[in-house]
Amino acid sequence: MPKAAGSGRSLRAVVFHPDDGDGRLMVAEATRRGLCAERFWPCLPAIVESCAVVATLLTHVDDEAALATLATPDAAAIAILATESPLLAEAAVRAGACGVLVAPLRPAAVAGQLMLALSQRAHVSRLQARIARLEENLRTRRQIEKATRLLTAIRGISQKEAYEQLRQAATARRRPLAELATAMTEAADLFVAAELPSASRPAAAHQSGPRPDDRSTGNPAEIREAHVSDSPIKAASG
Repeated sequence: MPKAAGSGRSLRAVVFHPDDGDGRLMVAEATRRGLCAERFWPCLPAIVESCAVVATLLTHVDDEAALATLATPDAAAIAILATESPLLAEAAVRAGACGVLVAPLRPAAVAGQLMLALSQRAHVSRLQARIARLEENLRTRRQIEKATRLLTAIRGISQKEAYEQLRQAATARRRPLAELATAMTEAADLFVAAELPSASRPAAAHQSGPRPDDRSTGNPAEIREAHVSDSPIKAASG
């Protein structure tokens, strides 16, 4: 029986069809495939949220409600054509249908379309999960590279040495490398932003000279270095 990802619940199927032989056949075949099937008429696009399969009777090419149900995100849509019409089939595919049936329905054809719809939905779900993992890996890699460049600029070391210091600091504190890199770069950005002159400050504040005991030049790199010197990375690398 098909299950929703990460749960023991059966996947939901919605059939938009009058209560006749074809409508009951569609519900029965979906139930046989392990889906929690419900039938409604007329079309109600608002109730198809979180559906795995949507099967909709399409009677004419400008039926906006029916076409809207076929465009349901994350659902495998099957169009049930009232007549064998190329125009109806084209409208259904354009709307997002991945399968087409023509009335009157036959059990074998319905079963085949449901199998294909579920297979396509599972394939799309795997692709979406893979894309999400790739995007997360790319974001993590960018954060680590940013922190590595920051350490390289501050300490005058190679990128390999900077990465090794970052890795050792993360291991010593039992934190993910990406999490530590993100915290480091965000803290450095805050220090740099705090040093930038504000439009609300008096002009004399920008023109006043440094105090005799002030050794900072206002260089953002020095601000970052002052921050990092007190950080876990400094302690780990020392």
